[in-house]
Amino acid sequence: MSSETLISAREAYPVRIGALVMYCEQFKGVSTRNFAEKASVSGDTFFSNTNKKALRITLEGRIYDEYLPLRVLLFTNNFMNGDSVCNIEYRGLTFTNCHVLSVTAEDSGEEFIRASITLITTESITQSEVEADAG
Repeated sequence: MSSETLISAREAYPVRIGALVMYCEQFKGVSTRNFAEKASVSGDTFFSNTNKKALRITLEGRIYDEYLPLRVLLFTNNFMNGDSVCNIEYRGLTFTNCHVLSVTAEDSGEEFIRASITLITTESITQSEVEADAG
């Protein structure tokens, strides 16, 4: 009796962040909401105010740059020093007016830089035009 085991792996997805291209291996999006709680005269709790916080997007992966491997630090540092924003597309979703919140870059002597970039935006997520036409 024989059996087969199918092993599949998803390839890293290229994401353009301004002039950089990151081959994203991991994506994380966090959206939260704040609630201001108050007590009523009777002792019950109610919400007096609520607001949506900005969406945080963390991309982790590889960046290849033969001539200036740590260009990711140069680019993101300059991005954070100014008021620059970028739009990114990830697997059919578009995130607009993203600000660079933080970056971590690690050079381990390989052909690429391992990086983590966290972006923040207050804009709504939209479906990419190509994906919207297909669906």
